[in-house]
Amino acid sequence: MKLSTERVEADPEIKDSVANGIPIPSHLLDLFPERLYSENGSDVFAVAKLNLPEERIGLLTRVPSVYVSSKIKLFVLNSRTGQLESECEVAETFGDAGDTYVRTAEIRPSENQSFLIKVKQNTCWPLDEELSKFKCADSLFIYSLHNNKLDLLSKKGTRHE
Repeated sequence: MKLSTERVEADPEIKDSVANGIPIPSHLLDLFPERLYSENGSDVFAVAKLNLPEERIGLLTRVPSVYVSSKIKLFVLNSRTGQLESECEVAETFGDAGDTYVRTAEIRPSENQSFLIKVKQNTCWPLDEELSKFKCADSLFIYSLHNNKLDLLSKKGTRHE
């Protein structure tokens, strides 16, 4: 599964993107930290579900960012206790005043009932007011979702102009 919110950020009204998801009913918002949503919760969307072992469910959820709901987080829910056990930001697209931030992810099943999550991130910022020079940082994060725990396996980064 590949995740990106670039089309949602470009036009939040686009309805054909898997990243749009469907609104989460208000009675289920209590599962999520309050910091994630507005007063009425109209900005939190269910994107996809991953069936995990040991009574766990992976919830891919679009949540608010700076201006719109352009961030996708993976939450691991213990279906027996109804509690979230871990979370990881897997996708987002954001831009403002020359600054850009794009995070995309690939989530793939791997051996032993686990998932490998490959997150690519690009951040750029202007070096002058004319927006003619930029500095950028590219990062790659590899996570494992195994035994219902998210573990960072590796991270690499480079900077360039």
